[in-house]
This record gives sequence, C-alpha cells and structure tokens, in this order.
Amino acid sequence: EMKDFTAKQNSIAKKEKQNGTNYRFGDQYPMGFVNWSEAMKFCRRLTEAEIAEKRIPQGWHYRLPTEAEWEYAARAGTSTPVFSGKQPDMRDEQSMTEFSQYGWTNPYSTNRVHEVATLKPNPWGLYDMVGNVCEWCLDIYAPFTSAEQTDPLVLEGPGMLRTFRGLNAHAVPSGTRVAKRKASNPRIPYWTFF
Repeated sequence: EMKDFTAKQNSIAKKEKQNGTNYRFGDQYPMGFVNWSEAMKFCRRLTEAEIAEKRIPQGWHYRLPTEAEWEYAARAGTSTPVFSGKQPDMRDEQSMTEFSQYGWTNPYSTNRVHEVATLKPNPWGLYDMVGNVCEWCLDIYAPFTSAEQTDPLVLEGPGMLRTFRGLNAHAVPSGTRVAKRKASNPRIPYWTFF
C-alpha cells in the first residue's frame, strides 16, 4: 500500500516540478496529497497487515485521531494558543523567531514541505503538529456545540466535509493556533498528512 502512495507522490512531484514548484518526497518526508478516504483505507489495510503478522491483537486497529485527540496531543498539556507559547505575529520578530523553531510555516518554510522531525517537538515529544503538512481527523466537520463534552467524536453533521488540523507549509504562523480547524471534501487530495 505504501508503494502505491509513494508512486502517486512521485507522479505529483514530477508534475509540480514541471510547473515550477519543487515538492520533495521520500521516506523522511510527510505523506502528502492523500485525501481522507485514502487515509482511512490505508489505516484499514495497515490494521489487517499488523493483525496478520500478530504485531497487534485482534480487536485493535489503526485509525485517524478524532479532532479532540489531535488537539489534546498538539497542546501537550499547555493552554496557550500554540504549545510553544505566545501566538506568533508577523509584526513581532521575537514571536516569529520562537515559533520558527517548532513549525514549518511561511516565511521560514519557503512554501515547501520539509523532512519530518527537523524542528523542535512539542512538550510531549511530538513533531510537526503545526505547519509542514495538515493532518486529517476522523470527525465530520460540524459547528461546536456550547455543551461541555468529553472526548467527542462527530459522526453526523450538516454535510460530509471532514476535519483537518495543523495547517501546512504555505500557512502564515498566525494561522497555526492549535484550536484552528478546517474542513475539506473527503475525496479531494489536499496537501495533508495523517
């Protein structure tokens, strides 16, 4: 299955290079141009392979994180807009410099993805939680309710859009607030990483 994704990425990279943009692909780069449906299919196939090899027990499975799980992991016990502290501001060089140590965003990303784990991790040791590439979540995109919830999973909503978090290398730092959420069609391949 990974070979199929790699072949697809190489094809996209060739077209992007012809168009004047040069995305990079390989084992040390995040998986890109994967739509939500493909990400779910990959999780199912990975689960089947891992169970067949007895690396995980029956009843366990790989899946995308819920939106709540993703935010919990990205925040890593912090309560600030971004886990690194102060919200980056293009007019504040210090906040930009501090944030550039944690997330590949413009202007530091130069509008391209970078190898994973080349910047500092969040306090829990997770790399690339903001910037570089977006990350699909399991949930259907729906407005938040005002009711308090614990570990919510949204499986019903006004449409079929799916949530993604983290933003990408094209984003400006002010858009990387951990609570920022976006949605997309589950069958359209955006520059996303799961």
